[in-house]
Amino acid sequence: MTTAHHDIYRLPPTFKNAIAYFKEEPLPIYLVGGIIRNSLLGQQTTDLDLAVVGDGVLLGSRAAQYLGGTHVLLDSLRGISRVVIKCPTPIQIDITSANKGIEVDLGNRDFTINSMAVNVNRVSNELSFERESIMDPYNGYQDLLSGLIKSVSKTSLSDDPIRMMRAVRFSSNSKFTITETTQQKIRAESKLIKDVSPERVRDEILKILDTRHSYESLILLNELGITEQIIPELNQTKGTIQPYPHFWDVHDHMMETVRNLEKIIPTKVKTTNNNFYDLVPRFEGIEDYFEQEISNGLTRLSALKLSCLLHDIGKPATRTKDKYGHIRFLGHSESGAGIAKHILERLKIRKKMITIVCLQIKHHLRPSQLSPEGKVPSSKAIYRYHRDLGAAALDTLYLSLADYLSTAGPKIELKPWTAYCEVVKTIINGRLGGKSPNPNIKLLSGHDIIEGLHLKPGPLIGVLLEKVEEAHFEGKINNKEDAIRFLESNLKSGE
Repeated sequence: MTTAHHDIYRLPPTFKNAIAYFKEEPLPIYLVGGIIRNSLLGQQTTDLDLAVVGDGVLLGSRAAQYLGGTHVLLDSLRGISRVVIKCPTPIQIDITSANKGIEVDLGNRDFTINSMAVNVNRVSNELSFERESIMDPYNGYQDLLSGLIKSVSKTSLSDDPIRMMRAVRFSSNSKFTITETTQQKIRAESKLIKDVSPERVRDEILKILDTRHSYESLILLNELGITEQIIPELNQTKGTIQPYPHFWDVHDHMMETVRNLEKIIPTKVKTTNNNFYDLVPRFEGIEDYFEQEISNGLTRLSALKLSCLLHDIGKPATRTKDKYGHIRFLGHSESGAGIAKHILERLKIRKKMITIVCLQIKHHLRPSQLSPEGKVPSSKAIYRYHRDLGAAALDTLYLSLADYLSTAGPKIELKPWTAYCEVVKTIINGRLGGKSPNPNIKLLSGHDIIEGLHLKPGPLIGVLLEKVEEAHFEGKINNKEDAIRFLESNLKSGE
């Protein structure tokens, strides 16, 4: 592990007012956990973790009032509170009551790299602190330099089993290594994760999916026995063999799909020096699009990783073999969407996110079905695809690309992959013959049709509106007058 090794470390300037306030408080107050770790690593953060030898709830309430923030009670029994400040720059301050002293508090923490503290009075007005001011009873500083994640005590993991998932997240996000001893403890105690509330498990999963190395974390979660505790349905996909052209079993195929997705949607990198990844069609603003937040703090990219992880979850339940020995998974997309819905509801994922993920899973085969034998799909097929999938349309295309790459694995052939990328590019552009009408523009309303064609309100109006939108998408009509004439012609012909 390589990290900056200085004598002086600095806090983000956004904490200036908060630190000044806490230095005026008469109680012993310490910087702890992530703020120390990130400062030593030279990483920016908007979270300030504090421990006070006193009442953390009372301190949080006073700090919120003084700093113009909102006070949130997190745990009244353990005296944990949060102060959320939205302006001028958003920051979050978590305050823990360390009534038995800071030494005991540090001993009750998860990993040595998070068990360091600095008294706020040792922080200068320039928001810096020196190496010698760090309280470090468990050698966390050295473990940080060495890139090691090591539990503080024999009971650290059993005291709060969510720490097992946190260890995995730290190891991937910061390129740290979990020590073998700590890994053995996780394997031995992984069943305890079932005792953790689904909300906390959900939050850790979402944080893992929000990193750029989710694949590595998911592999490690599986190896440590955690995945089978939180998503046992994934365990059932192991060993489910798939016919040609599949290279992997169902479980490994889904994991590979996550890996490939992280390769084909880099946030900033434009090329990968890999012919297969560089052929992936992209569009202007793709980075911003996939960084959009949907819900639970989850971005489109993170949600899509969740879809990749679960997209074939329905295959074990739908696997059949005919009299010739041919393996089939008929209806696995629909079945998988239902299983995924159950999993996500159990993990307390919000309804909006569940709807999008399940829609992607249900239709993940559809892009390839639009173009039999690699032919360019018709404008009508493209229109109906975007109409049916709505907000999930673009995302599902990239699920299909990652799925394609993960099917043949190392045996993938360049020519058919190139053809499929062209198909997806056509669907993304939503155009044929150079035409690209905007399907979001409504040429007619229901009232326009009733007035213009002298019709009565009823189901027919909805049918006619659909015909107008489809024709508009295909470029056959471009304005209100064209639309009325188009409908008149349809009605006369009896279509």
